[in-house]
Amino acid sequence: MARPEWARHILVDAYSRYQSKSRAYAVLRILFGNGLVTSEGEFWRGQRKLIQPAFHRQRLEKLFAMMVDRVTDCASKLADAARAGTAVDVGPIFSQLTLDIIARAMFSTDVEGAAAEVSRHIATLNEYALRLLRRPWLFLLPRRFPTPFNYRQYHAMRSLNGIVYGIILAVLAGASWLAAPTFLPAFVLGIITVGAGWFLLAPGMGAGWAASKLPNPMLVRALNLVSHTVFALGLFSTALLVRL
Repeated sequence: MARPEWARHILVDAYSRYQSKSRAYAVLRILFGNGLVTSEGEFWRGQRKLIQPAFHRQRLEKLFAMMVDRVTDCASKLADAARAGTAVDVGPIFSQLTLDIIARAMFSTDVEGAAAEVSRHIATLNEYALRLLRRPWLFLLPRRFPTPFNYRQYHAMRSLNGIVYGIILAVLAGASWLAAPTFLPAFVLGIITVGAGWFLLAPGMGAGWAASKLPNPMLVRALNLVSHTVFALGLFSTALLVRL
């Protein structure tokens, strides 16, 4: 779309005509659930209202300024390589740029140390999505069917979750916690993320408050508490190992 009025027509004035999702969104729904990007109709409108405050004009202006700054910095580095006549693989660079912008927008920090790991996991998920698009019969197999590639994509998703939670903990607990880690902040984060899953993520995904619409909500809640406690132990243990 090269003209603002066209964008307004599609995104605002007549957005209902452009709500139909392609098969690619079915793949994204498998990977990321029935979220804002993949949902449609009334369910999408309900989710959109939940995040409406994040799209206030003043907040967007700050985000745009940050994006321009990061892109300019990236372009400067590429210009230096071009002047030196150096061959550059732009794939990892653009992945790192995207991750940097997302991290600064969400957590007001950079994740340079995790960029390579995140890029590797995203590449795995991209490959998984392309396989599903090219081979529709794979939709017939359960997502956790024990194949090496299914294991890789599941591991990639879990690893990305761990990286995000680790960033959140580092930002909230601060440098003092990184210098002398204790279990309590990690445990508190684990409980907070359980609550966020119950009261934000689960309703947004259609599972109801605290998974109340699922066949066995009490079992799901118990597993959530156990898994997030174990995850908090993992964050705490990792912080101790990094200090060694």
